[in-house]
Amino acid sequence: MTPAGPLDRLRTATLCALIRAALALAVMVGAAGCGPAASTPPATLPTASPPSSPQTPPATPATSPSPATSAVGAATPMSGQTLPATTTTEWGPIWDDVPARFPRMLASEPTETGAGPASAVLIVAARTADAAAWYGSALPAAGYPVEATSGPYEDGGYVIDATGPARGCRVQVALAKMGTATIATILFGAACPFR
Repeated sequence: MTPAGPLDRLRTATLCALIRAALALAVMVGAAGCGPAASTPPATLPTASPPSSPQTPPATPATSPSPATSAVGAATPMSGQTLPATTTTEWGPIWDDVPARFPRMLASEPTETGAGPASAVLIVAARTADAAAWYGSALPAAGYPVEATSGPYEDGGYVIDATGPARGCRVQVALAKMGTATIATILFGAACPFR
């Protein structure tokens, strides 16, 4: 038996993430029938699209993700629920999740890379340059003004640094090329309001 390559591990991680999301959705649907309906309206995400060019078709606007798939490893907290934990990284303290209002490209899925702690790690079905342009527009539209965009680097990656509405709130989106897709690693600073 040959050892699994990076693409096989990525496919396995993506399949596991989809199964977890389906199970979480099934549990949520089952739990919804056991109690009163929530009075809190669902959060919506801003719609943003990168500037289009003749070579690049315009990106599809962001849509509101379901709570089961809005973040890696945890459902989005609703009123009355506890906030996610935080983790201290070399970059600084981060939330172990991103809020539902955080911009997310259409058709992105949670994944795992084993590269260290992050608020969210997504596989994005887009070229890295297109993903960088999309996040460059979507972050400010969601209330996270972009301070700097670095890249493209030799490996084709980008890093987007943004701030938020609270003092000390920082957000970083690192984009790495993975074949024809992109891995988005999001660090959502613990100084940022989560709700």
